[in-house]
Order: sequence, then C-alpha cells, then structure tokens
Amino acid sequence: ESRAYANFAHVALRFDAATFPNQPQRMYRIRGTKIKIPHNGTVRADGSISYSGTFNGTFKTDKEYSNDPAWILYDLLTTSKGFGDHIAESSLDVFSFFSASQYASEQVDDGAGGTEARFSCNVVLNSQRAAYDTINNLASVMRAMPFYSEGTIKISQDAPKDFANPSNVSFDYVFNNANVVNGEFVYSGSSLKTRFTIINISYFDLETQQLDYVTVKDTAAIAKYGE
Repeated sequence: ESRAYANFAHVALRFDAATFPNQPQRMYRIRGTKIKIPHNGTVRADGSISYSGTFNGTFKTDKEYSNDPAWILYDLLTTSKGFGDHIAESSLDVFSFFSASQYASEQVDDGAGGTEARFSCNVVLNSQRAAYDTINNLASVMRAMPFYSEGTIKISQDAPKDFANPSNVSFDYVFNNANVVNGEFVYSGSSLKTRFTIINISYFDLETQQLDYVTVKDTAAIAKYGE
C-alpha cells in the first residue's frame, strides 16, 4: 500500500454527528516502532529486555517493540528513518550498546514495592532537530555519551564498575603523565550554588496520562551544604 508519509501510523474514526455535535478530543496510548533485539534477549511486559547466555553480536530475525534506550538509539542510527543512509551499521560498536542495554534494562526498586527498568525511553520524534543534539539527547536517557574511537562509534555510560575484578572492567581512556600537557594535572571544584541538594522532577504518568512531580532530597548533602 502506498502511503503519503513513510514510517507513520494512521488511524481513522467515524462519529455520529447526533452523538458528537463537535469534533471530540481523542487520546491514544500506543507503542512505538519495532526495533532490532539481540538474539539472546527477551522483551519483558514493561518493554525492557532480559538476557540469557552470551551475546555474539547478532540480532533476531524479526523486530520487536522495546523501550530499551540503547537499542532505540541503535535503531535510529542504522535505519532510514534516522541516520541509516549516512552511517554504516558496521561502524557501530554493537557490544558497547549491549553493555549499555544490560545496565538500562536491569530491574530496580520502583519505590512502590515492585521493580522497573533502570532506564526506559518513550518519546515521539516529531520535529526537525540537529542530528548531533538528537543523538546526545537519546544517549542521555541512559546516562551515556556517544564517541568515535578506533574507527567505530561507541557509547560510554556512567555506570558502576567492578574494580575489585579488573578483568571485568573496560577502561574508556587512561590518563597519565605521558598524555597530559607538561605532565601536570589541574584540579578544579564547583561553586556551592551549583551543588543542588533538592531537586523537583517532572515525569509523564502513564496511568493518569498527565505530568506528575516528585521531590528528591539528598539528606547527607543537605547536612553538609544546606538546602
């Protein structure tokens, strides 16, 4: 079927004018586009991914829905609806995306007696923006940053590392006297005004379909720096 707009979903509804004298408001709860899922991954009910066995760098034949931010970013970089016409999939370090996905989809306490994925991504990209900004914004969902190294595009994630077992830790960059200007390190701090101890977070509540807010306080920091 020929469509005027590629990669768009369409819906058509017919209303009885006797029941609805004016055009009624409509709201839809939808799932996003289907994306590639690693061969050893299983999409959970909440859209996150659980893994079993060792990842060999390949994907399942059929695409699936997922809100895992690592593979959403990978999909944007490798398909025609994103940057696939300009970036070769072979230039992406798929294993760095897999590592980021493991951390993002790990189940954590949801504060209500259950669990949820550490990071999830549910967004609509419906406006034209600079490619660099779009990529970085999506990467920030999972506390990551894309960078180019050794001929491939990788992502580095701010996640705990097990330094007790060096064999399990991958280092992004090593700093020493050989690659520092004049062999000297310069240290700097931050102003007390930028050390926030209380934050108000807004988020979209999928149950109420409204913006909601939560306040988080760092009691240890408050004791040291005040509010």
